[in-house]
This record gives sequence, C-alpha cells and structure tokens, in this order.
Amino acid sequence: MTSNFGKLMILSSIVIGLMIYPMASQALMKFFSGVLKSHGFTFPLDQGMSLTLFPLIFIMIVLFFLFFTKLFGVAIKTNKWLSKTMMAVIQYDHPAIDRFIAERKVNVQVVKDHRPLACSYGFLNSKILISTGLIDLIDDDELISVLEHEYWHCQNKDPLKMLLSYAITDALFFIPVLRQFRDRYFLEKELNADRLAIASVGVRPVVSALYKIMMADDSGNPKQMAVGLNEMGAARIEALVSGRVIKKQISAWHWVLSGFSMMVIVMLIVNFFSSMTFIPMMMNH
Repeated sequence: MTSNFGKLMILSSIVIGLMIYPMASQALMKFFSGVLKSHGFTFPLDQGMSLTLFPLIFIMIVLFFLFFTKLFGVAIKTNKWLSKTMMAVIQYDHPAIDRFIAERKVNVQVVKDHRPLACSYGFLNSKILISTGLIDLIDDDELISVLEHEYWHCQNKDPLKMLLSYAITDALFFIPVLRQFRDRYFLEKELNADRLAIASVGVRPVVSALYKIMMADDSGNPKQMAVGLNEMGAARIEALVSGRVIKKQISAWHWVLSGFSMMVIVMLIVNFFSSMTFIPMMMNH
C-alpha cells in the first residue's frame, strides 16, 4: 500500500503541475503541431484542447509510475521472501502429499519451517508451497483440503491476478471503491478455492484446517500470499459454516470521493476530444 507520505507527495505534485499546466500545455501543443505539420497535417492550437492535453499526460505519467512501482515492489518483495523460504526446501515423503501430487500433477514444495505456511506461488507456472509446521499442525484430511485450495489458485493463475490487482488499485488510490471491490474479488476467489476443497474432503476438514492455521499464524507471509487467511479468514469460516457471505460495506464517503475523481477524469477526456480537430493540409506541387 502506498504510504500516506507518498500519497501526499503525489497529490502535491499534481497540484503544482496543474498550477503550471497552461504554459506547459501551450508548449506541448506547439511541439505536436510542428510534428504533425511535417507529416502533412495541421493541428489547430485550440485553447480548450491545449489546457486539457497537459493534465491528461501528467495524470497518465503519474498513474503509470504508481502502477509499475507497486508492481515491481510487490514482485521483488515476494521473490525475496520466496528465495529465503525456499532455501529450506527438503525431500519429504508423506503418503497424502504423494497421492495428491500423483492425482493433480502439480509441483508441491515442502520447506522446513515451524510456521504453518501454505501458498501458491509463481506468476506464470504456479506451484504450491507448504511447511513442515503446517504438516505437523493438521491431520491428513485437513492437509488435503489445504492442498486442494492452493491447487485452485494455481489453476486460475491467482498469484499473477492478485499482483496486478494490488498494483492497479494502489495506482488508482483516488478511486477508493476499487480497493473495496478488490477485497470482494479476493474473497470470492478464496471461497471458490474452498469449494474445490469441500468437494474433495467435505466441509469439516476445510473449516478445522483454516481455524487451526488462523490460530497459529504469525503473519510472516507477504501480503498477497496471506490475503486469504489474515484478512478474510473469519468471513471464509462464516461462509463455510452458515453459507452466508459477509462483505464489507462501502462507505458513502468512498463513493463520493470516487465519483468526484471519475467525474474530473471524464470531463478532461471529453473536453480534450471535443476540441480536437485534424485538418488535412493541401500538398503543394
């Protein structure tokens, strides 16, 4: 998540940029007009267009910067965590794990770690990672439920989808409802993964495994790997036990702020395209 200081700096940059954009937009328009004229087109320097072009370009640059900063930041953090954790990979013979690997044809790595770790990893070729701490904590049926849950994430490329979701919603932080919808999207994915586990071993092992891991978890996983446990564990258990899905309510303030942000962006885009005209230049013979 982008820090409050970082968001303040970004907003300050936007305000400063908007204060100086009339002069900068005129310079940009003259530059683009010269380029188009050299290719046989005229590009009238409409005042409304010139005053819209610069803030649009400025906003796009800021958004791309935030997106790729978050994208690479989370990817690097995840890779560091995995590199450190994978140093403890061991050869582990376990009948339930061996049967699961044979049936699902998926790569399962076991690491020697006291923490109850379980995650799917790999943005393109996803694999499953579990720890000896998890194996010692739960019984065989519960272990299969965890493996089936992570297998669903692997099949649906969820590590990559979660990474992109975090990057997009952090870049568009001024539309806070997107973050709420992202959390709902993650919850639905977790529940779908739980349904696959239930189809394999039933409800009881899924609920008991989730409860045991929640009670023992020390929050040592990267955020995108722990999202299904730390942030949504209670909602998952409620859905499994009662069939009722509890979703966070989106506050009126978030709707208002998001609506205002979208309105400003739409107005800039509409104003830009409504004032943009291309007039073919007569070629001189």
